[in-house]
Amino acid sequence: MWALRNVVQKFNRDWYAIEICSTFGFFAYLQTALYILLYCDDYALRPAIRFTGGAYAKGSDRAGWLENYFTPKLGPLPDQFLFFSKIRSDHDLGLHVKYHDRFTIELAHYLFNKYFSIKDHLLADLDSFVAEHSIGEQFIGVHFRGTDKSFEAPRVPWQNVRDGIEELLRADKSIRGIFVASDEPELIEWLHSIPFGLPVVSLENTEIYRSGVATHLTSDTGDGYVKGKEALLNSLVLSRCGYCLKTASALSGWSKIFNPALRVVMLNKPYDRFFWFPDKKIWESRYDALATIAAAQ
Repeated sequence: MWALRNVVQKFNRDWYAIEICSTFGFFAYLQTALYILLYCDDYALRPAIRFTGGAYAKGSDRAGWLENYFTPKLGPLPDQFLFFSKIRSDHDLGLHVKYHDRFTIELAHYLFNKYFSIKDHLLADLDSFVAEHSIGEQFIGVHFRGTDKSFEAPRVPWQNVRDGIEELLRADKSIRGIFVASDEPELIEWLHSIPFGLPVVSLENTEIYRSGVATHLTSDTGDGYVKGKEALLNSLVLSRCGYCLKTASALSGWSKIFNPALRVVMLNKPYDRFFWFPDKKIWESRYDALATIAAAQ
């Protein structure tokens, strides 16, 4: 099947046209796109990528939603007709095996920024929230991924999250605030109720479900565009913090891709068959992050 898709792509000349259609989460789509970007970078091809299906389209428009959030830096597609190969994941192209051991945080950062930029109106929302709460190097960003994630990694008790925050506060007396993101609003409310002696802030999400169902599995309910916007903005705010205390999740994993200098501490390791980039690289370098934190004191 991979060979057949590559034969079809030869008709596109120097364009590599791929449509990703899946029930994946927002950042799993971006993960798949990264593999395609690396392939294009290696073979001097120009990527034409579509995101279809999933839970992140505007209204009933499922024709393609990538450009609701990102602008391809190569500009509009050519006038010529492109043959798009439809895939579900990078495995369908054989790219996961090809590039599994090659990816680094720095390479992912380079590829994303070479080929995409985040929409200006989303960056404006980000800058406004960051400025309002003075988020920066002296902030801890906390991300707790709950709902269905226990199938991919051991669930972390809430108390472990609190303990991790307090350990960082003891290690760095300059910390002046905490940003919290989670798909479990009850966890956010609980952390807001704890007297850390510092402000605890969160984005006002409207598409976070208390039913225990992950947002990417609820494509028939809610506002798809808002789901994607909230996921992206939470990741970007985490990337603006000095520290990120996280559980296994592509959302907070991408905060490290957006900002490779972010000091990340992971609270759990994904099960072996879900031990994927970027959390794999972050977990493997977790002692480097802790050493960096200790050396800064």
